[in-house]
Amino acid sequence: MTDDLLAYGKEITDEFERRVEADALRLFRSFPRPYPKQQQFVEDDAVREDLLLGANRSGKTIALCARVARRVRSGAARLIWIVSPSNAMSRQNIVPQLYEGAPGIVPFIPQTEIAAVRTVPDLEVIGHDGWRVVLKSCEQGRDKFAGAAVDEIDYDEPPTWPVYNECAIRFGAGKRCLIRMAATLLPAPGEAGGVCQWLWSEKIEPWLHHRAADDLRIINVSMSDNPYITEEQLRVARTLYAPGSLDHRIRILGELLPGLVGARCYSAFERRLHVNKSLSPESIDKFRPLYLGVDVNVDPLCCIVAQQQGKIWRALDEIILKPGTLGELGEQIRERYGAHRHELVLCGDQMGEHRHAQTGKTDYDMILAAMAGGPRVRVSLPSKNPPDRDRVNLVNFLFGSGGAPVRCEVAPSCPELIADFEQVLWHPSGAHIRKSHHKEDPYYQRTHPSDAFGYIVWQREAASIASASRPARRGGLPPAVYGFMHGVAV
Repeated sequence: MTDDLLAYGKEITDEFERRVEADALRLFRSFPRPYPKQQQFVEDDAVREDLLLGANRSGKTIALCARVARRVRSGAARLIWIVSPSNAMSRQNIVPQLYEGAPGIVPFIPQTEIAAVRTVPDLEVIGHDGWRVVLKSCEQGRDKFAGAAVDEIDYDEPPTWPVYNECAIRFGAGKRCLIRMAATLLPAPGEAGGVCQWLWSEKIEPWLHHRAADDLRIINVSMSDNPYITEEQLRVARTLYAPGSLDHRIRILGELLPGLVGARCYSAFERRLHVNKSLSPESIDKFRPLYLGVDVNVDPLCCIVAQQQGKIWRALDEIILKPGTLGELGEQIRERYGAHRHELVLCGDQMGEHRHAQTGKTDYDMILAAMAGGPRVRVSLPSKNPPDRDRVNLVNFLFGSGGAPVRCEVAPSCPELIADFEQVLWHPSGAHIRKSHHKEDPYYQRTHPSDAFGYIVWQREAASIASASRPARRGGLPPAVYGFMHGVAV
């Protein structure tokens, strides 16, 4: 009997050692298997929201699956959602790495630790210890993500903004929900698209410029960070992505850039060139005219404050009300600039001259009424609104497009205007600026500050630039006339 027990004990020990030796998670977490940025993403639970952002072939999905396996197998989490853009992507990218395996892939969760796999209503993996991993898809829509408290939500590629917003509030009493994302900055070669619009505007841009929440961290990875990519693969990539191109800067060098889905309107704008850190509202010259570009909306209601100093146009301040009234805007302008020594010039959309049926007043009348008692204000409007493309081309010209000298700078005190210059897109038709009328869409806040600035420079610069670019009249000079002609002194 004793010999049988010893033999049984040895068999158990051997099986345990075999499983430990073959455990994909243990192997992955052992140096030098994960590279440092992967290791940080997999192991760190301190920060609430951690985004692993990079190019294709940087090992992001593998790191995400390893992280999920670590959390549930260690008992650190009882319920985790993995959210993919589609069910097909979940089946293709997550399932083999997480628990099912495939030729050449050992899953991070062994079958011996899985009690059941359900397929209804979601694909769900349940462990013998009671943990659950639920695989969800953005195709289900926002409503399918409501009403649950989870320990962690892991995104394989960026979700839609409504889905992200709904998931961000999934937490139980006295608990916090960790958020992790493994996302590609650019799509695979040959696929259309660019950096996800909301991911750039809501996460990347604020984080880059130190305006993000303290509990957000971004780990930026490029193709060259992955030590398992061969030199031959890197050589081919460098051949495909020319130095200086958006692809090269993101995929090879690992830069975080606003390579947005669609064509940028203000493509000549470059933050490093056009944002002058020495400028602020204190840079306003009180003895020069001050231009107020207004874009009349309820939410947001915008006013860009600019001044022409020499040949340079400088955007020095912005007033953004979310939401706001015309009276409130006028009061804020008077409060900030009521002591200005020169005139204020109010510029805007010609549509603001339409009189309201009930009041008989225009939008500009209402702003001026709220500014009464302040400095002299002159309203300067176009006889008709220029096409979007003409106005945008003029702003790009001032940014130095086409080899023109740079004649436009922006102060850091205008973050919404800067965001516009980086993020505003053309409509797919190319005929006008893309607009959004859905308040839940982060892009809803875009276009208004840059429109307001465009109204200013259009009024001041359009005629002179058109005159300068008009071809010289051809033909000889008329003959000189001297003395008298037909009895008339000339």
